[in-house]
Amino acid sequence: LSLSERAVKVQGRFAGSVSRFLAFLIDQFAIGVVFAVGALLVQSAMRVVFQSSFEVDEVGAPVVVAFALWSFLYTAGSLAATGRTIGKAILGVMVVRTDGAKVNVRRAALRTLMFPLSFMLLGIGFLMGLVRGDRRELHDLIADTGVIYAWDAGTAQLRERAAGTE
Repeated sequence: LSLSERAVKVQGRFAGSVSRFLAFLIDQFAIGVVFAVGALLVQSAMRVVFQSSFEVDEVGAPVVVAFALWSFLYTAGSLAATGRTIGKAILGVMVVRTDGAKVNVRRAALRTLMFPLSFMLLGIGFLMGLVRGDRRELHDLIADTGVIYAWDAGTAQLRERAAGTE
């Protein structure tokens, strides 16, 4: 199958573990890079305004709290606004309610808050997605959400034409 044919074929199906995991890795990279840049900007502003020097790694707990807050806002905010994070958009997946409706702020926040629970249970929350037909993981079950393939078939066709693989 061509890329565009595959995109159409899997449209709306529950996304697999590999797609979900790769999207997660991309998001972790994006979260880290944006946080690091923000921390450097704050550090520079503090030097200019207060004429004092400090290192981000010296502050400890406030940086951990700020990173956790940023991670939550990035993930829950993106899901509530578009159903996708940067990683999910790149991988062509989207979070939706189990009835197919758009994820609201409450469900996006709940799913984001429950995501670490899948880690804390020795990864069992993620393994659930490997054995369930709908591929939903623990945090999806709690928030009544699922991750589906949501490729833009038109864009896939344009990429094929540009690459000459049509």
